[in-house]
Amino acid sequence: MKLLFGWIYVGIPHGFMLFFRSLWNMILIFLAFWVVLFTGKFPQSWHEFTVGTLRWSNRVTLYLAYMTDDYPPFTGDELDGEWTDADESESTDSDLSGE
Repeated sequence: MKLLFGWIYVGIPHGFMLFFRSLWNMILIFLAFWVVLFTGKFPQSWHEFTVGTLRWSNRVTLYLAYMTDDYPPFTGDELDGEWTDADESESTDSDLSGE
C-alpha cells in the first residue's frame, strides 16, 4: 500500500506541516544571518528549530524512499536511538568568533 498511497497518507499531512515550518525556518535563517553578522553568535533556540526541521524532513524522505519502516513522527525532536554528534562533544557554545 505504501507504494501506491504512501505519498497520500504520509506526504499530505507531513508535507502540509513541513511547508509552514520550512517557511518559518527560511525567515529564521535570514534573521540569523544578521544576528551572526553583528553579534558573532547563532541563537541556540534558532539552531535547535533549524536542526529539528531538517530531522523531520529527512525522516519523511527516508520513509517515502523505503529506507526505513518506521512511520515518521510529527516532531523535529531527537528520538531515542538516534545518533548525533552532540553525543560525542558536550560543547554547547555557538560562538563563531574562533576564540
